[in-house]
Amino acid sequence: MAAQATQAITRAYYDMDEKLYRYHLGCSGGGRMGAMAALHHPEDYDGIVASTGFGKGGSVWFPWILQYLINHPEGWVSPAKLETLEKAVAQHCAGPDGLVRDVDACGFDPASLQCQGESNDNCLTKAEIKMVERITGRHPVGPNETSGGFSLTNPTGWSSFLLGPTRPTNKGPENPWAPDPAPYSYGLGQSILRGMYFNDADFNLMDLDFNDPEHLQTLADHHADWGAVSPDLSAYKEAGGKLILWAPLGENAVPPRTEIEYYHALHEAVPGTDEFMRLYVVPGVLHCAGGPGPQDAPDRFLDNVIAWAEQGESPGAIVTSASTEIPRYFGNGAPSPARTVLVCPYPERAVFVGEEGEFAYDARNWACQSVTDNAR
Repeated sequence: MAAQATQAITRAYYDMDEKLYRYHLGCSGGGRMGAMAALHHPEDYDGIVASTGFGKGGSVWFPWILQYLINHPEGWVSPAKLETLEKAVAQHCAGPDGLVRDVDACGFDPASLQCQGESNDNCLTKAEIKMVERITGRHPVGPNETSGGFSLTNPTGWSSFLLGPTRPTNKGPENPWAPDPAPYSYGLGQSILRGMYFNDADFNLMDLDFNDPEHLQTLADHHADWGAVSPDLSAYKEAGGKLILWAPLGENAVPPRTEIEYYHALHEAVPGTDEFMRLYVVPGVLHCAGGPGPQDAPDRFLDNVIAWAEQGESPGAIVTSASTEIPRYFGNGAPSPARTVLVCPYPERAVFVGEEGEFAYDARNWACQSVTDNAR
């Protein structure tokens, strides 16, 4: 109703007779707003660009990861070790521009970094490998239902959001990382469980029992209260809306598999999905922004959803721009004079097609190709 009211005010103020096109661009909470608008208020917007607002994950990955970490502080992975992991993944899977484009990191096995002697910054202990597997593995979201975990592509972002820059020191409900600050996920996880799922201001994240059928059913019952769980966007399609969903592959707050799994569910639920929806998996971007990937991706998606809604130009490959800073663990660490990145409509993926020695940081030397993955 608020969107309809503001649009009516705008039309009246400018004395508009022609169509007023309406667009929404959002990520994280803003992405959730766009997702809920497409699902519940399909006539509010002609075009929506959204990230991290769809699917059944419901941020349950926070307690799934944090419970294990607090109970097993020896599994905490330091920022230096995460950089070692990211470097190894890049060497195993990255394109010539240093960006990893496969949500499965080309099958990289963290166990290949297991320490053979004393622990140091260049290897992972068995406990740390188990923690990495917890973060990247599937987690329960309801009775007999799971959702995909995070990707190994850019784990250096995990320190701030998922693990904390220091290891947990206690199991108290206030701050298990005291005297250092807790990672952002801890406060969010507590708040979400208390307000969205159990309606109990004193509920403790550590008390969520993933083996309790009643707790799992409570989770399943409330996912739809604050996220677009249903894949039935047929009403948005019928209203003429266009949707670009994008998944930052280096996400450190919402697993990119959330969007990928929703994409497949949507295709199964709504015939002709390609007529109104695209998914782009964007390499090297953390939660909405940050990381070595293209930071202007949302703006370019907005350009394309506008052209789709107003001129009927279906989006395909899109050229974006990335920071000129190349990660120091890739190549010689020298800045690039310019970096453009080709992003492709899923399930296609950008592949380097330039001749040997050609500039890898120019999108013109890349092409979109269909690639099979295991993210479903």
